[in-house]
Amino acid sequence: MIHIKIKNKSYGELNIFNNAELVINEGEFIAIKGPSGSGKTTLINIIGMLDQDYEGTYIFDGISLGDKYIKQYRKSFSYMFQTPFLIPYLNVYENIIMPLVNKGLKVTKPDLDNILKELNMLDKKYSNVNILSGGEKTRVSLARAIISDGKILVIDEPTGNLDPTHADIVIKSISRLRNLYNLTVIMVTHSNNFDHYYDRIVKIERGKLVDVN
Repeated sequence: MIHIKIKNKSYGELNIFNNAELVINEGEFIAIKGPSGSGKTTLINIIGMLDQDYEGTYIFDGISLGDKYIKQYRKSFSYMFQTPFLIPYLNVYENIIMPLVNKGLKVTKPDLDNILKELNMLDKKYSNVNILSGGEKTRVSLARAIISDGKILVIDEPTGNLDPTHADIVIKSISRLRNLYNLTVIMVTHSNNFDHYYDRIVKIERGKLVDVN
C-alpha cells in the first residue's frame, strides 16, 4: 500500500532520518515509537503527505508520487492530533461535521450516529464541547477523523494527555473502529500499555526505522 524510503530528512544541520525505510500494508494497525526528539511526528507528517521536504521516494498503491499527485492522494488520509482542536462554541455534532461542511460534502445521520454509538458518545451529540472531559474530547476528535472518510488514519499521541482509564477507552475505540471501517492506522505513542492491540511496532533508532516483534 505505502512504501517510503527516506534517504535524508534534516532540519538545518540536525539529521532526523538517514536511509530509513517503511512499508505499510493495507489494514494494519502500526504504532510508531521512539524517544522524544527522534522524529515521530516528522515521520507521520511524511506518511500523511503533510511534509514533502525530504530526499527520498514515496510509493502509494504502486504509484511513485510527485508533487502533482500529492493533493489527489492526500484525500486518502484522515488525521487525529494529540490536541483535539475543537471549536469551543460548537456542539459535538457540529465539530464532527465541520471538515465535511468545509468540503461541501453531506453527512448521513446513520453513519454519524453509528460512529458516536461505537464511541459511547451518542448521548453527547448535542452537548457543548466545553463541558466534555479530556477523554470525551479525544473521542470527538476521533469521530471527526473517521467521518472524514479517509481510509488511512494518522494519529499523533492520542492518549498523551489522558489518565489510564480514558486512554484505554480511546485505544479500544480506535481498534474497534479500525476493524469496523476497514481502516489502516498509523499511530505515534509513548505508551507500552496497549502493545497487544498493534499488528506492528516500528521504533525510530538513530535515524532508522526498526520493526519490533
